[in-house]
Amino acid sequence: WARQVFWNTTMFSLVKQGEKELSAGKEIVWVKLKENKSGKEFYFATTHLSVGCSSCRTAELRTGLEYIKSTMTDAPIIFVGDMNSEIGSSQDKQIQSAGFKNSYSSARTKKNIAYRTTVPGFTGGLTGKIDTNSDHQIDHIYIKGNLVVQRIEVKNQRGSDHLPVEAAISIP
Repeated sequence: WARQVFWNTTMFSLVKQGEKELSAGKEIVWVKLKENKSGKEFYFATTHLSVGCSSCRTAELRTGLEYIKSTMTDAPIIFVGDMNSEIGSSQDKQIQSAGFKNSYSSARTKKNIAYRTTVPGFTGGLTGKIDTNSDHQIDHIYIKGNLVVQRIEVKNQRGSDHLPVEAAISIP
């Protein structure tokens, strides 16, 4: 269940990194990166919230959002992950109340967002069945600060029980 962050080192340099435990086995992993060409900096944080326990997710987010607020104060933030919470859920509202925007609604261009990112009936592997008519869109990309979501796309690719979500985000 390790959460890792990878980046293109020809485009970005690591400024600092860290992690914060949210509950047993759940954490936020983050990096602060600097775009080599412009010198602009931003934070990228990822998490995987608890499954099947709404109050657990709410508590994890309370800890995580307080940590983000106290730690990531000097640059825009991209906050992503398997939130195990749908758009409009109490957790989605909790994140947005902390000043984040959900990329599904704020993107200038949207592609395949009707696909859902949790896939009941998934049979695994690279050729496993994907049900793109599921109603559980639980993987999210949130932004905060001076960021613009140019494009968001849910990719119809196999290899996980979730469809990957991809965004093109710029710092004006």
